[in-house]
Amino acid sequence: MPIIVIFLLAFLVTRRPHSILRELSQEEIRPMLKRITGRELPTKLEDLRAILFSYKGLENFFVAFQSDQEGCLYILDAFGGQDVFRQEFPQEGNNPFKWDLVGFDEGYRFQKKLGVVLFNKDLLDRIRYDALEHANTGRYPKDAVTGHYLEFDASSKLTFYRVLVFKDRGLVYICAEKKKEGIHSR
Repeated sequence: MPIIVIFLLAFLVTRRPHSILRELSQEEIRPMLKRITGRELPTKLEDLRAILFSYKGLENFFVAFQSDQEGCLYILDAFGGQDVFRQEFPQEGNNPFKWDLVGFDEGYRFQKKLGVVLFNKDLLDRIRYDALEHANTGRYPKDAVTGHYLEFDASSKLTFYRVLVFKDRGLVYICAEKKKEGIHSR
């Protein structure tokens, strides 16, 4: 009987999926972002924070930092470009409900598990609220959150990222995902 229990426990331990969820140190963030997205961060930034979630060959990387106008423009240039969907908000015809903000919500859930501050959920919800206000009234609130949304999501690539640059706050949020060869898209 003890041998059966030992084999059963060994089987269950090896079958359990292994995942990693952790906050990254300052020294790990820039190289990790470069490896996952191929992009660099601006040299001038403050309050740089990041979380990594890794599961079965899939790495999800969440980054937040504060920067000046020059740093925000750098991010728009570095992460913009060919094959990148880019929209300004709030702006007529741009619908944040069609954007993939779910990744940022996921990052928020991970930060709560770790007890770290990364993404401001109220700020993310304000993007949606402002769009809903516009849909209902035909106008945006006077204090609407302003910024840019960028998304690189080519099915032929193994790297995906979404970027929110809040112009009025000098705040940048990045969600990036890297898949190993052979891992299918969600």
